[in-house]
Amino acid sequence: MTRRYHFFGCILAPLALWAVVAMATEEEHGGHADEHGGGGDDEMPEVIHFTVAQRQALGITSETAGPAHIAVEVRLVGEVALNLDRTAHVTSRVPGLVSRIERSYGDRVAAGEVMAVLDSRDLAQARATFLTSRARVRLMRTTFDREEALWREQISSESEYLAAGQALTEANIAHRTAEQMLHALSVSQAELDTLPDDPAGITRYELTAPIGGTVIDRYATLGEMVSESNPVFLIADLGTVWVELAVHLDDLYRLHEGQPVRVRAGDTGPRSHGTIAFLSPMVDAGTRTGLARVVLANKDGQWRPSTPVSAWVTVDAVAAAVTVPTSALYELEGRAHVFIDGEDGIRLRPVTTSERSERVRITDGLAAGEIVITSGGVHVKAAFLAAGAGGHGH
Repeated sequence: MTRRYHFFGCILAPLALWAVVAMATEEEHGGHADEHGGGGDDEMPEVIHFTVAQRQALGITSETAGPAHIAVEVRLVGEVALNLDRTAHVTSRVPGLVSRIERSYGDRVAAGEVMAVLDSRDLAQARATFLTSRARVRLMRTTFDREEALWREQISSESEYLAAGQALTEANIAHRTAEQMLHALSVSQAELDTLPDDPAGITRYELTAPIGGTVIDRYATLGEMVSESNPVFLIADLGTVWVELAVHLDDLYRLHEGQPVRVRAGDTGPRSHGTIAFLSPMVDAGTRTGLARVVLANKDGQWRPSTPVSAWVTVDAVAAAVTVPTSALYELEGRAHVFIDGEDGIRLRPVTTSERSERVRITDGLAAGEIVITSGGVHVKAAFLAAGAGGHGH
């Protein structure tokens, strides 16, 4: 006995859209119970109908089953990590007291942007040495020019002229040394060229961002003393991230750089594709696992460092005559099923599967050319279950 069910009526809600009303008509018995005690009511309905409007509202779409190459994959687990090639610690080159903090957690910074200001006695001393050496060079230059003129007019002795030249050379050497010391402390040549003889804020030291990115961490607070050995900020360019995957020794020999990888964070998290960019030549002695690294684009920031992920590395491919997307499969009573989308409605059919990746090979229960539901199937499944429950009087 064939039953046909038609689902109608949709309720729009802020968070969900469901088909909630089911009406069943029994063709041969005019909707009355089976004469033999309703034994047929124990079965799942054969056909479910959705209107075009309901399909659009519920996102029900379909696809034709057909041949394809199914990727043979190795499944790995790992986590998202910072791209260390685009990560930098901001460290002071002189000890100093934090007097201002310009940037903090989560702020985006450009390369060269000031992130904090220190008061540094060491920097003040280096600047004072530079200013002293610069003043001495000017004095020695004046003295040398005078002694040279006197010597040429034979008013002064040659020894006095040579002594003035020696003093000027020594002053220049001292000045260049003081200048290089300030360059080593990240003081630019432009700043030195414009540094007044009696500058204000001689102790001021600016910590600047070496790269553009996001402030991931801040290690110092206002009024704290920092040194050259301790970083003040951690900056990371999150435009790309690493996915670091643990590879069991048995799988390690099947992998190589350049292999395609698909990555997923949980059941509802982001998904992406990449390739193995690095395969460690070393194996961890404790875990007996190697490391595979994938670089993923992360322009929208959906891949967050330390997020656990699953990954599938394609190591081979097999030809299959009948395939469907994995989204077309639904489990009912412990067995895989698909929803056949026919002219007379949607039917439920059990299938046998084999290899799978983003597509799955069907070895029994489905022929090439048949149309299956590929999205919105959760609503179709709910409709079948609701109609079946209605048959029990629930």
